[in-house]
Amino acid sequence: MKKSIYLILIILFLLMACGIKTNTLLNGVTKVPFNTEVYLNKLNFDNSLLNIVDTNVIYEEHNRRYNVLSRLDDHVETSFYGAYRFYPNGYFNYYTLDRSRSGLLVSNDLNPEFDGQRGVYYKENSKIRFDLFAEINQNQWIGELNGTFTFSGDTLYVKRDVLEYTKIYVKRELPKECLNYKVDWLKK
Repeated sequence: MKKSIYLILIILFLLMACGIKTNTLLNGVTKVPFNTEVYLNKLNFDNSLLNIVDTNVIYEEHNRRYNVLSRLDDHVETSFYGAYRFYPNGYFNYYTLDRSRSGLLVSNDLNPEFDGQRGVYYKENSKIRFDLFAEINQNQWIGELNGTFTFSGDTLYVKRDVLEYTKIYVKRELPKECLNYKVDWLKK
């Protein structure tokens, strides 16, 4: 019995020690990978993707059930919704935004140094693949989430490899000052 408990404790310790080391962004909450090597699939980025991906907008979460943007949805208990922002160099952010502010964005909402989970998008076998580094459990451990982006007109379809369903996001035009950020996560 004692050996089993020790074995379980050792396994738990090893699992915690193997997680991605992180830095905390300026909001004091969001964790991003410290080691820039996790973004190496960015090397598979192809400039031809810029003919498909609009880097001058954000893509906001859409609620399929009620056929409404999550920002405008009054059917849900939470006031938070997701949005993607793509950059012309193969990086992207996933933001969690607060709809309780009537859809108004404040200066740091889309500032990648202040907030936002980080990822890379790239071409693989004629598909747009992604690696997103985000919380993977309730202990707020950071891990790698992978999947495929599909763009059709003003709509983004996000299919994670480990999930059966696809989430929908719709373009939202914003003033340039909201999107005036450049990123390069391979630099420390």
